[in-house]
Amino acid sequence: MPMRRRDLLIGTAAALAGCPVPAPEPVAAEPSPARQPSPEAPEPEVPLDLELFPWGVVVGEVTAGSALVRARVVGQDRCALVVMRWEGAWVEIGRPELSRRGFTCPHVLSGLRADTPYAVYAVRGSRRSRVTRFRTAPAAQPSRRIRFGASSCFGGANPDMENVHYVVEHDLDFFLLAGDTVYADGSHTREEYEASWSVQLERPVMSDLFASTSTLAIWDDHEVANDWTREEGANDYVSPEQLRTAIQVMEEIVPQRRGPVGFYRTHRWGDDLEVFLLDCRSERAPGQMVSEEQLAWLETKLPASTARFKIVVSSLHVTDHYPILANIRVNERWQGYPDQRARLVSLLASVPGSFVITGDMHFGSVQHLDPEGPGATVVEVAAGPSGSTLLPIEQMVELRVEGLPSHYALVLESWSWCLFELDPGTGGVSVQFIGDTGEVLAAHAFAP
Repeated sequence: MPMRRRDLLIGTAAALAGCPVPAPEPVAAEPSPARQPSPEAPEPEVPLDLELFPWGVVVGEVTAGSALVRARVVGQDRCALVVMRWEGAWVEIGRPELSRRGFTCPHVLSGLRADTPYAVYAVRGSRRSRVTRFRTAPAAQPSRRIRFGASSCFGGANPDMENVHYVVEHDLDFFLLAGDTVYADGSHTREEYEASWSVQLERPVMSDLFASTSTLAIWDDHEVANDWTREEGANDYVSPEQLRTAIQVMEEIVPQRRGPVGFYRTHRWGDDLEVFLLDCRSERAPGQMVSEEQLAWLETKLPASTARFKIVVSSLHVTDHYPILANIRVNERWQGYPDQRARLVSLLASVPGSFVITGDMHFGSVQHLDPEGPGATVVEVAAGPSGSTLLPIEQMVELRVEGLPSHYALVLESWSWCLFELDPGTGGVSVQFIGDTGEVLAAHAFAP
């Protein structure tokens, strides 16, 4: 009998629990409290000008005391940034002058209060941008629940990306961009990359997303070119000059802090969450998904983390998908690099509180990394796609296996983004896949 979507989403809801793996013990019996709702963004009296400011202010890499800001003002080299803080009412606390560097006017906000709502907008003369609101990270204990969103693959097959519209309704701590935020394929020059990003950020749902919360971002391939490589002579080769141009434009638009060596880095959200953001693109070599230095860095940093939750963000899937996908695009997932994958899986299994968020493959899912062995204790959540062509994963399941393999909880062939809630008190994680009408398409809970 053919497998129905209900079988994939609901009939397998207990699949993770059904694996021969003992359930993790909760950290504590008492749930952590939810944080107070953030206030609505203020509406300044200054007239809005979407031609001068075609998208709002992009805020990213927010900590307990700082935030990175990017403002785009057309045809001008300077603007002012109005900074407001919630103190029972919106209070203006600063108006720094910003100067253009490259495509945008960058700025670092510092001296911010922990776990506090802020709002910012850019001003030039008597005109302003949209207002962007964000919340700073908690400083320390007491713990509270953390709510964040995640997605990937914001392509044009679903041009309205209506699922992204519903991000604004969930009052998130931040939103994780897990790769392919823009499809800049065919771009080579600075002007072409700038144009690709401009088209993407001027889409109403993307403007709404960036105005509603701060972001954490990694890249995948389409920020540069489809399945690009640095291997000279290959069909997908990109020159060092093109790569530098793509990186410069991306960093000028979506704020990212550099790590100690390259793009890979960690980001702390209070005492309870540390996010490990990997670079799975720029360090490729024969037999290697990432450099030896990056993998050794993760092998040092992940076990040393004192956070209750440790999320490793990889643009590419870590899971053993062979029972469903066989060797399809195996070099575009960790499975094509077995030695490094074995080290990564062993590391994740050895560090309590760890799980993985990925993108790239154009289907949503929740599963353990392997059906047995160390990977059977580690959960991966594939977030997205929000807009790119869907992989016919349900048909592949029907053709290859009788039902889902035992290490899968669900697979989802729909455009969506993921809403996560982390509860430090119980040690629990819940994830909901939000679809194009705002409904919850699938949900799962686990304790890493």
